Amino acid sequence: MRATLTTITNLVALTAALLFALSVGLVVLLAILSPVIIPPPQMTTLQLATGKWSAVLSLLARWLFMLAVLLAIG
Repeated sequence: MRATLTTITNLVALTAALLFALSVGLVVLLAILSPVIIPPPQMTTLQLATGKWSAVLSLLARWLFMLAVLLAIG
């Protein structure tokens, strides 16, 4: 009985470790591919000076997209 409990505990720990490693791997992969998935907007100095809120909304949209991709993965 004790050996069975130890085996089950070991299997649960191994499963948790594998899931953690997989999620970390996916986060690293997404971090590496994020410049390809979401290219940065091309802005000139004039656009930055006049379109401050546009830049803020663009950045917010990019972060929300990244969050959606992470939620879809995990």
